[in-house]
Amino acid sequence: MSNEGCLGAYVDPQGHVFEIMTVHTVNGLFPFEEYGFNWFPGYTCRNALCGRCGYRVGWHFTTTNEILRPGTFWGLEILQMAEEQIPQMEL
Repeated sequence: MSNEGCLGAYVDPQGHVFEIMTVHTVNGLFPFEEYGFNWFPGYTCRNALCGRCGYRVGWHFTTTNEILRPGTFWGLEILQMAEEQIPQMEL
């Protein structure tokens, strides 16, 4: 993961495909209740909700394993983000 985040496609056990940007920090989101599936072994996964509208826009991942880095990060579902909220990235 870079400081700007990285983009990837992830599939859950039901076959749903999520295009996710992983980032270290976000503004205006908060973690809420644990999510039943996790793409990143060793991490706990919680839904990430928008502080403004309360809608789920991704997930928050944390670990207590001191070997894993980063200790916490966010996975933002691109389809749930308004265009102006997506961080600008240089190609």
